[in-house]
Amino acid sequence: MIARDKGQKSAMGAYQRMVRLQYSLPAPLSIFDWIRKVVTTVPYDEVRAVVRALSNLKGGISVHPLTVLKDIGGEDPDEKRAKTRANEWETTLEWCLRRIEKRGISIVEDMIQSAAVYDVVLAQVIHMPTQLKAAGSFGKEREVAFVRIGDWAVRLADPNQVYWTLSDYGLEEVLHVRMRTAGEVVRIWGDAASAASKKIAEAKSKAEAEKQPYVEFEYVSHEDGKSVWLQEGTSPEQISKPIVVLKPQPWLMFEGKQVPFLPWAIAQGGTRSDPDPEFQLRPILFPMYRAEQFATANIMGTIMVSQALAKMAEPGGVITSPDADSVTIDYTDPSQLMRLHPGEVYQQLVKQGLEPRFREAFDRLEAAMQRTSGVDVLASGRPLSGEQPFAGYSLQVQQALVQVGGVKRLGEKGIESILELILLTTFYSGGQLVGYAPGKTKRYVIDSEKIDPDNIHIDVELKPDVPIDRVQRVQAAVAMAQGGPDGKGSIPYPPDRILNFLGETDTEGAIRDWKVWQWERADWEGRVERRRMEQSGQIQQMIQQGAMQLHEQMMQQQAEQQSEVPEGPGPGLQQPSPFTPQGTQGMVQGQMFNPEQGGMPPGMATPEGATFEGATGMTRGGMETP
Repeated sequence: MIARDKGQKSAMGAYQRMVRLQYSLPAPLSIFDWIRKVVTTVPYDEVRAVVRALSNLKGGISVHPLTVLKDIGGEDPDEKRAKTRANEWETTLEWCLRRIEKRGISIVEDMIQSAAVYDVVLAQVIHMPTQLKAAGSFGKEREVAFVRIGDWAVRLADPNQVYWTLSDYGLEEVLHVRMRTAGEVVRIWGDAASAASKKIAEAKSKAEAEKQPYVEFEYVSHEDGKSVWLQEGTSPEQISKPIVVLKPQPWLMFEGKQVPFLPWAIAQGGTRSDPDPEFQLRPILFPMYRAEQFATANIMGTIMVSQALAKMAEPGGVITSPDADSVTIDYTDPSQLMRLHPGEVYQQLVKQGLEPRFREAFDRLEAAMQRTSGVDVLASGRPLSGEQPFAGYSLQVQQALVQVGGVKRLGEKGIESILELILLTTFYSGGQLVGYAPGKTKRYVIDSEKIDPDNIHIDVELKPDVPIDRVQRVQAAVAMAQGGPDGKGSIPYPPDRILNFLGETDTEGAIRDWKVWQWERADWEGRVERRRMEQSGQIQQMIQQGAMQLHEQMMQQQAEQQSEVPEGPGPGLQQPSPFTPQGTQGMVQGQMFNPEQGGMPPGMATPEGATFEGATGMTRGGMETP
């Protein structure tokens, strides 16, 4: 594996030196004392601009509802509770990432840096309980300190030190080769590195023994499991008498076998169509290195600046005189008079400026490097063509972000792989994932038995941290809420899609919080209005007005009732109808005997007609009443 990727590692070393601004002049230039080395900062500026623009992860995790069906015991991923539970998983996973970064690393920034410089992202997910079990004792205090932060750690690897085999079917094997001191070996592997610990203990100077260099080899594959060994020295290509730290064994056991995945998250860009590994990876520095733009620009800049420094003290004039030492110059006089004797001549020399050819070549080379990356507007923050409209500048920023779309996608794939490995490791090792939403105390739990290893679907979107992009997203969201994407009266988007567009992770929770806030806002506004009315006496006035209006309505109804009573046998009585049953002649339909209008029931006017016998003149047995 080391021999196979030798050319690839050589290119990666060149990329690394370019970003570090490390450069050595060729021998013909370096031998002169008057040479002052100049290194262009374009590679560093371009990479740093990409990292700044793409390192924001806020609201970027999206768990597909299909992932949580086993958790909710459902079958329909479109079910509302599936979406709600998926949002809770997103919150939990985001909490896990934040806890990992508590260990002192910046996952997103380092991944974008690796993707921009090397066109590959390599990260090893470490399950702390499994690591402690494999390495033996770290010391009680250190173990407590490590586990207190959480059960997870991520080791972001330098691609210069990792050799991997990625087939058409997936990741096959990984070899991690790195330099460590004896002291680091003992701190990382604990009791498993007993050979190094013994050498340190037996050494006369423990401080010197702890600095002893070792090459650490860590290999993992599906067939052979995981193994770790050490080699004294600094060369990974010369192996003799290796010190075994971890014999070949499953890196994580499940039902007597190694789990069906490797603990590495690898996202590789470039192209697989080129058979040479040296040319498969094509980061943004690829043309600067292969076309030797970086080296040539440094040479041109070095010659240009060195010439300017060398000619800084060149003479400004020539004096022709039998005795030049007798010439005096009065520097105390602003005119700096030069006093010459008869026969002496002074001739002023015309100083030459910088060689325009070197300056032009240097400027062109730097411009070419900026053009190949296409992200100069992100690095400088200035428009490419002087003064121009805001819309034109915004378009340039968006085009620059498109240029680094591959870098963005590699970072997203790397984080997706890390989160998937966390869920898989939790499922096979048992336990729980616990998380909290920012600023809230509700506890979210993902139980290992609720994880379906065959249905883990996670997407991550890195939001470019560019003010123009944020403003445009907000404006687009407002248009979507008011009436579709055009904002002109078409059907508006639902709130959950708008929140997803803005980067909200827990959309269901956000909508629920909005509803609660609406109730609280209405209640508060009602209390404020009531207090305002009480202070102004308006409530008392309203009560009095209401009482007066009620009194007027009652008087008006009474007048209307009296005007409707006809003349007849008595007040409120009507002439009996011939069809009125016997005994009910007095039970008339006037308003006086209408209970709905406040009158008496008709039965109270003719008590004898209120019974069956009085109304019919017959007993219930069919006999006439006396």
